[in-house]
Amino acid sequence: FVIVDPARTANDEGCPTGMLAFAVDAHDHKIWVRDEINDRLSIIDGSLSRQAVDLCKRTNSQILLVEVDGGDDFIKREFMEEVARRGQNIQLLWIEAKKKSVEGDYGTGLEGRKRRDAQGLLRWYKSKQIIHEHKLKDGPLEKQQLDFPFPNGFDSLDCASHLFRAMD
Repeated sequence: FVIVDPARTANDEGCPTGMLAFAVDAHDHKIWVRDEINDRLSIIDGSLSRQAVDLCKRTNSQILLVEVDGGDDFIKREFMEEVARRGQNIQLLWIEAKKKSVEGDYGTGLEGRKRRDAQGLLRWYKSKQIIHEHKLKDGPLEKQQLDFPFPNGFDSLDCASHLFRAMD
């Protein structure tokens, strides 16, 4: 499956969109991070939905999960139209954005929440249950993990933190 955490701004200085492709091996209890995209993409010009469907095709994923905010009917429609236009057999699922900010050991506000959510992945990595494809070495997700708890951005890391919500 593929998870998309779209950036909420469509300008050149905005945050990049994070997209990650996963594969789950239920027999061996492993989760593979197969591919990633971390780029400034626009829903307006269609590059966001195009890239997401391309990633699904490249990784043979039939489920596409997209983080949405309450009023994201436009984003939902763009993804549905792109999947239909390309005749792909991809199931679209929507993940509600977590808006709740936190206070505590992880900091305050939304960045604190993102740090707390990303910390939840740590035990899975330590037990070697989440494995990255070799081609992702030195990529945005790995760099954000190595710079944790204060990465230069949370785009891929925040996308990865949706993993367990996606598997529910």
